[in-house]
Amino acid sequence: MKKIITLLFTLLPLVLLSFLTQANTHHVPAPLHAENLRVGHHVKMLPPGHEKLRVYGFIYYFNDGIFYQASPSGFVVVKAPIGARISNLPHNHLNFNLGGEHYFYFDGTYYQLNGPGFLVVEPPIGAPAPADMNSKLAEPNKITSKPEPTMPDASYSTDAVKTSN
Repeated sequence: MKKIITLLFTLLPLVLLSFLTQANTHHVPAPLHAENLRVGHHVKMLPPGHEKLRVYGFIYYFNDGIFYQASPSGFVVVKAPIGARISNLPHNHLNFNLGGEHYFYFDGTYYQLNGPGFLVVEPPIGAPAPADMNSKLAEPNKITSKPEPTMPDASYSTDAVKTSN
């Protein structure tokens, strides 16, 4: 009986050590970042902190510069809908003034201040090409501080409203 107990106490730490080693080697997928998500990319779940938006009767989800719509397999990344209102601008957005109007830019999408949030707007006439804007996003010293924006003109008002998650 002593031999069995001794054997158990000898093997038990080895079994536990083996189990703990295997438990720490499982694969954890890398988090999805905006630079990895392009229009058409599918995700199974929305990121935490997303906003649910209704734009002209269609449901969209938004998180840090990326817009999504529901799909049979989860959600698909879509182009920013003109008229969408968001609460917060994406991190690392650019600020610029053009023709007396203030704009915000991130990854192909232009925004203007609108009430308590920001409105997705058409690219302004005379705006730099998206490739030029994206190259400025890649250079942190080119990102400007957030000046006091001007109110956009009324031609950008829509029925887009934020809804609860």
